[in-house]
Amino acid sequence: MAVDQQIFDAVCSALGAVGTVHKWRPSNLAQSELPALVVRDPSCPVNAAAEIGRFSHSLSIEIEGMVKASGSPAPAKAAEAARALVASIVAAMGSDPTWGGLAVRTTYSGRDLEVGQAEVSVSECTVNFIIEYRTAAFAT
Repeated sequence: MAVDQQIFDAVCSALGAVGTVHKWRPSNLAQSELPALVVRDPSCPVNAAAEIGRFSHSLSIEIEGMVKASGSPAPAKAAEAARALVASIVAAMGSDPTWGGLAVRTTYSGRDLEVGQAEVSVSECTVNFIIEYRTAAFAT
């Protein structure tokens, strides 16, 4: 199995402690399915590593989290719920930054929040990471 697939599977497994994980699912989930996480690995640029015959990969991991919150004021409660979800995602991703020795490092590269304005607000967060790993040349 390719290293990027092994890492992606390990990421999804670690995030299972945070909520229901969907791999590459479109993000239009019903409120009854929340909280939920949609995990994607949209890109993986490759550079020749300093060591001859090896490639260095930078696997981009995008985690879209969705959570609902109620209370007053609704948008503020939804933002709090989204921030708590981000904190849980970051903690899960940092629990083993080398993914059992498959990777060199995991770097948290930021988050975005989007908060609904209804009485029961659904908030979304997108949390991004870069996981660096190395392989033999021309391997994934």
